[in-house]
Amino acid sequence: FQNLSSNATDFLWDFGDGNTTNTTDPIYTYTSSGTHVINLIAINANGCTSSKSIPAINIDPNPDITATSDVQSWCDTNHLFIFNAAASNSTNVNWEWDFGDGSTTNTNLTTTNHQYNSTGIFNVYVSGTTPLGCVDTILVETIQIYEEPISSISVDQQSGCEPFDAEFSIQSSSILNN
Repeated sequence: FQNLSSNATDFLWDFGDGNTTNTTDPIYTYTSSGTHVINLIAINANGCTSSKSIPAINIDPNPDITATSDVQSWCDTNHLFIFNAAASNSTNVNWEWDFGDGSTTNTNLTTTNHQYNSTGIFNVYVSGTTPLGCVDTILVETIQIYEEPISSISVDQQSGCEPFDAEFSIQSSSILNN
């Protein structure tokens, strides 16, 4: 704040949030959101006072966001993951999604989707930004996409007379449970 008072020896700043100072040109950090009217009382050597207010300043809160995914793990890359976000204390939020695989998207919609092109573990982050630039970023989920097993089955013979004995063979790229 810049003090333009003249003929004053003492000052009292009221920052509108319950805090005051007698510094001539204070630098002040607001730690909570809200509308604040700032008052300055200038006092001269004779004890005479002059009070001035500046227009109220408005401090928006950072958005308090939450987000979810429809599932956290899947066994192939064909699933279209659905992500939802919400801000409990803000409307009109722009969402920036980072899907952890190098892909990002920006939207003003609270729901988006993404399909992964490979198996692996992916940390999904979302940032919510208000029109004034207030931001919150969270880890949404850790998504894991497992490799699909590749298997085949064969039978030693496909026809015969009863009683018919057939021997089946299974080949798989993963461990099979009986």
